[in-house]
Amino acid sequence: MEIQIPSFATRTLQRKHLVEKIATAAKINDRELRWATWMIRSRRFSIIDFVYEESPSSGKRYSLLEWLSSRITKKDVVKGYLLPMLDMSNHSSHPNASIAIKIDKFARKFDESSSFVLRATTEVEKNEELTISYLDGDGTSLDFLDKYGFFTEDNPNDEILLAKLIPSIP
Repeated sequence: MEIQIPSFATRTLQRKHLVEKIATAAKINDRELRWATWMIRSRRFSIIDFVYEESPSSGKRYSLLEWLSSRITKKDVVKGYLLPMLDMSNHSSHPNASIAIKIDKFARKFDESSSFVLRATTEVEKNEELTISYLDGDGTSLDFLDKYGFFTEDNPNDEILLAKLIPSIP
């Protein structure tokens, strides 16, 4: 039985065509741009930041006090960061460290005073490698392949993916 995942293939082709279009417009080598794009994509750490706004077109930020005293909607914005040295951490399905984000506890927003920290989550022996999990939550091996170029062997989310693709699996 052959399993096809059209959304995965579609996303991959859309990115490829977008890179080709940008490379053509900028008159640069599309293979080199594709490589650079993949390198940044595979090394980028993403966070969700909260922006409070009066309307979708407003980019104004509000303090917690302003937010509590008005009817402002909250919008989630995904931001990507390159973190030299932290991006060299290897993946493990059973990591012994995680990347923590330190933000202003009162404003509850990510800004120039915020920072990223590699923090051990278990006791670590001398000379033991610190490892992190590249994907949190419901990331499947397809997500790993798409972003990092490899599959994991013991990802429990693959069973959920297969159950969705092949409903007859118990």
